[in-house]
Amino acid sequence: PAAAMAVAISAMDDRLDIVSVERIRDELEKLLRADDPTAGVELLVRTGLVDHCLPDLRVVSPTAVRDVAGHGDERALNRLALIWLGKTPEEVSAAGHAVRLSNEQVATVRTVVDAVHRAQDAYGSGSSLAEGSGSSLAEGFGAEAVRRIAYRAKDHLADVHAVYRVVDHDAAARLQEEQRRLEVEGEDLSDWSLPLGGEEIMALLDLHPGPAVGEAAASLRELRFREGPISVARARQHLLAAATET
Repeated sequence: PAAAMAVAISAMDDRLDIVSVERIRDELEKLLRADDPTAGVELLVRTGLVDHCLPDLRVVSPTAVRDVAGHGDERALNRLALIWLGKTPEEVSAAGHAVRLSNEQVATVRTVVDAVHRAQDAYGSGSSLAEGSGSSLAEGFGAEAVRRIAYRAKDHLADVHAVYRVVDHDAAARLQEEQRRLEVEGEDLSDWSLPLGGEEIMALLDLHPGPAVGEAAASLRELRFREGPISVARARQHLLAAATET
């Protein structure tokens, strides 16, 4: 827009106070669904309107917002995940509800942000999460790290890749490479069911309903992260060995 128009918009920004939050949300969603929202983002920042509708957009490059992959509503939520990446899960929820996202949309953005945080922590920590794939975190992600990220991502692993690729292209490529390796070997990173259910755990360990059953299930989940898919026999062996140790 012409400079004079931008000045006029800035001068009337207080008029947004009479516009419903829902109407502002609808316009933001249209912008964030666009193939290239750069001009709109730059206009919001230049005129100061961003402070009335999405203040966190100030700290994100318009080109980074543009480069987030996806389509339609999915892309809009991925872009919000990028914009709110510096927030805690609780802060993401607050920001999402402030712009009247639905509970489902807020949960999706939280999930993506949480999984990207997990990827950033794993890649930069130098922890034992690299073990099991023959690589170090300096070279890429280990199998255990990828499993933990996939578990956090739930049904949104593709969205995590879309956001993480913009944040750190090289690290995202290495994450995807290790994911593909696991999938080629036959591992289903969307299946996090355990080989033993609560009733079976209680029968095996002679337990009554209570926290101990949940702790045993959590132990099996950790085993799944470390070793990949586990059989019923391996699960039973693991739980019996752990019970003997305690």
